Amino acid sequence: MEKDIFRFEINSQNRLLNHIYKQDNIRIIEGMALNKKCIIICSSNSIYFPDTYDEFRTKIICNNYFDGGRISSLLIEYVERIILIRDVRKNFYVTGISEKYNSIDSVLEMLENLTNGYDIITGGGSAGGYMATIIGSYLNAEYVINAGGQWNLYKYNNIIEDYYFIKKNKDDIKYNKFYNLSDKLQNNSVPIFYMYGGLNDFDIEQVKYAENVKNLYPIAIKSQSHAPSVSIEPYLRLLCATKEEILYLCDLNKGSLIEIDTLEKQINTLIKLPEGLKTSWTISGERKQKAYIELLCGWIKSYQKRSLFRESFADYYKVAIYGKGKYCDLLMNELEKQNRKVICIVETQPLDKMYKGVPVVNLKNLPNEVEMVIIVPYYDIDNIRETCMKAIPDVKVIGIDEYIKFI
Repeated sequence: MEKDIFRFEINSQNRLLNHIYKQDNIRIIEGMALNKKCIIICSSNSIYFPDTYDEFRTKIICNNYFDGGRISSLLIEYVERIILIRDVRKNFYVTGISEKYNSIDSVLEMLENLTNGYDIITGGGSAGGYMATIIGSYLNAEYVINAGGQWNLYKYNNIIEDYYFIKKNKDDIKYNKFYNLSDKLQNNSVPIFYMYGGLNDFDIEQVKYAENVKNLYPIAIKSQSHAPSVSIEPYLRLLCATKEEILYLCDLNKGSLIEIDTLEKQINTLIKLPEGLKTSWTISGERKQKAYIELLCGWIKSYQKRSLFRESFADYYKVAIYGKGKYCDLLMNELEKQNRKVICIVETQPLDKMYKGVPVVNLKNLPNEVEMVIIVPYYDIDNIRETCMKAIPDVKVIGIDEYIKFI
């Protein structure tokens, strides 16, 4: 019984969730360009995970997280307005984004007022893609970028029973009118660029329910993951594309099962970035996954050999970790066991102030007390190491593969 008190239940009795739901849950970023372009990005259900008080406090309260924050930092000079929205209840926006805008209809009306006279592009993944499609269709957007958004909530992974607010409102027309988008969008006139996991059972099933949706352009990615998407640079290009470029890209891949790397190369080749907008983030999710599988195998082998870390690094006790995430968490645990102090987490463009109670900084603001930087992003260690060594030549810089005794 005592454990239940501290469980983060997503329902109407969660006081902390209700408190944040009373707030805006929208971020409007005024861009530097005067071109009447507006990009709307809808957060997915992964805005905090797992569903715990600690995770909710860290991501939502401390860091005010929205999907699209990093993209916005790059696009701010090239569009006139960027709008980020989130559903902190993680129930497919069925109760909108806040107490004030407490239904999809009220969110649509609010966004219509904010975007009057603008050329609109919407984007999102999974639940965010679901909402981006609704918004894009309603606002007559130029096009929608949808990564694995659902089409029929009645038929998706027991959502009706497992999601509190969806189940609660399943018989109320005010809310359930969007549960089945395949019916709702039969006369849709907006091109929907739809990436989905071509080897994922749930994605494959959902795309079948969208057969009646007009102007849907599906691209099956050769992946078992739900809602796979492209990495930062190609995603930027998609958001900056013309409608003609999007349609050509879709026609190029019609009826095929495409590797994510191949799709990214096509996008980077066919769609130009606005002049002056440059980014080097070209690593795909699939390539990251392969790299981290290799890293994990090396880590496990090291444990089996009972000789995890190199003795040559024994004198470095004040450490910075480059990169957040699950492997950062594992490394932090190991460093703590060795009585080493993690001074900070390093990121190229920090969006969070803290991570697991540790400050997040960029290289320019690296504290002087740091003796060694350990790079976690195994898929791009060489490039990151080179950048670090130029920026902080007096600090020891190694990759996580060097710190772990790979066999």
